[in-house]
Amino acid sequence: MKKDQYIPHEVSMRNTTEVMNLIEHEGMAGYGIYWALLEYLRTQDEYVGDLRVLKSLARQLKTSIDRLLRILKSYELFEVTDYAFRSRKLEMVMKPLDDKRKAMVKQSCDDRSTTVQRNSCNSLKTKDASVLSKVKESKEEKKKEISEKE
Repeated sequence: MKKDQYIPHEVSMRNTTEVMNLIEHEGMAGYGIYWALLEYLRTQDEYVGDLRVLKSLARQLKTSIDRLLRILKSYELFEVTDYAFRSRKLEMVMKPLDDKRKAMVKQSCDDRSTTVQRNSCNSLKTKDASVLSKVKESKEEKKKEISEKE
C-alpha cells in the first residue's frame, strides 16, 4: 500500500460542532466534499493544499469553486491562507502514523549493515523533509567529530 492511501476516520467526527454546522448548511454533499478535501490533503507534502487546484477539485467533485471556498473558510475545519489550506485535525490524526513510519524507517536503517544498504535506506529517508533534515544534521555532526579528531 502506498503511504498516502490511508486516513484514520473517527466515527464521532460527524458529531463535532464544526461538522454539524457544515452538514446543516451544506447537507451530506458538503460532508462528502469535506472528506474529499481531506483525501486531497492526505496526498500532499506536509498535508498542505494549493488553492490554485480548486478549479480542478471543483470539477472532480462536481461542485463550484464558491462552494469549495465556503467549505474551506466558513466552518472552522480548515486553515486558509492566500495560497494554501490545511487541516489541523488531519495533521493531528496522522501524527501517530507518521511517527510510527519514521521510527520504522530509522530502525530499518539502523539495522542495515552494508554501505549499499545504508545508501538505499538513506534515499528512502530523503522523501520525508523532516527526516531529511535530521539526516543532514547527523552528517554535519559526524563531519565535525571527524575534523575535531584530525
